[in-house]
Amino acid sequence: MNLMLSEALIAASLVFCRIGACLMLAPGFSSSRFPMQFRILLAVAASLALLPLLWNDMAETVRARDGSGFLGLMNSELVVGIMIGLLARCFVIAVQFSATFIANAIGLAGIPGIPIDDSEGSIPFASLISLSATMVLFAAGLHVEILRALVGSYTFLQPGLLPQPEMLLQAILDTAGDTFLLAARLAAPFAAYAVIVNMALGFASRFTPMLQVYFVSTGAIIIGGFFLLAWVLPDWLLLFATAYRQWLLEFLVD
Repeated sequence: MNLMLSEALIAASLVFCRIGACLMLAPGFSSSRFPMQFRILLAVAASLALLPLLWNDMAETVRARDGSGFLGLMNSELVVGIMIGLLARCFVIAVQFSATFIANAIGLAGIPGIPIDDSEGSIPFASLISLSATMVLFAAGLHVEILRALVGSYTFLQPGLLPQPEMLLQAILDTAGDTFLLAARLAAPFAAYAVIVNMALGFASRFTPMLQVYFVSTGAIIIGGFFLLAWVLPDWLLLFATAYRQWLLEFLVD
């Protein structure tokens, strides 16, 4: 009885290491606006809920180690969980990068603000876009998909086997490249808007050298940027959610 209880406790601890490490960095769950106690209880609840699905693999791993090498098992599970959470976090970083660029493009970069989903100061516009993207993930149910990805990760990242550094580096590079392209696609309409507006202001300043065209047109630039944002924002958020869901599906397949 004591042996079965110890095996169950070790298996639950290992599942908690991978799931808790992932949720520590995953979009939405890792927000500093959630109290630490809530995040810990959420990780414990998710681990206990998923433990029956993973019991066979975890129990076999614990029996094979015969109670030894527990710290090594914990380290490998923590590395895998951090890797999955970091890869998912790259998509939110791409959105924040695009939102910061957009704020610069439409003249909102100089307004300080309080962050919504981070601990560092950021532009209010970037905080608003990041919050919108996070809410889309929850509304579309993609916060559950990452738990499915965690369960699926046990098929190709066996518990107790530390991933190769080459594989980790390649996964990070691939995801960073994909999210960089996503950020460029999200910011492309506003990059074109900034180029056109600045060219128009340059020509206008040539024709009216006595008028401070830049300061006069600041309000019109911001209003035009908001009109462009209202036009592209639904497709903008859909593109982000689709890219995130596609990554999760490819992660499960791989």
